[in-house]
Amino acid sequence: MTPALEISRSTLMHASLAYLSDELRTMDSIISSHNACSLPLELLLIIRAQLLIQVTDHLIFRSSSALQRTYTGMISGDGNSS
Repeated sequence: MTPALEISRSTLMHASLAYLSDELRTMDSIISSHNACSLPLELLLIIRAQLLIQVTDHLIFRSSSALQRTYTGMISGDGNSS
């Protein structure tokens, strides 16, 4: 039996959002017209995989930072509690 792949809901959500990012859509456009590019398709796919990881990590960082600012605001009384 193959072990199940366990991914948190947060990571799955951020990866899904990354797929909709301008960066990934641009990369997909480049890949779909790879005849106009001098790089091999395999290399473009490797670059895309790395780009997906980077965009996902950036989105997770932005979410964590926003959550931290919200908590800090609530603790210091600067945030709206309504």
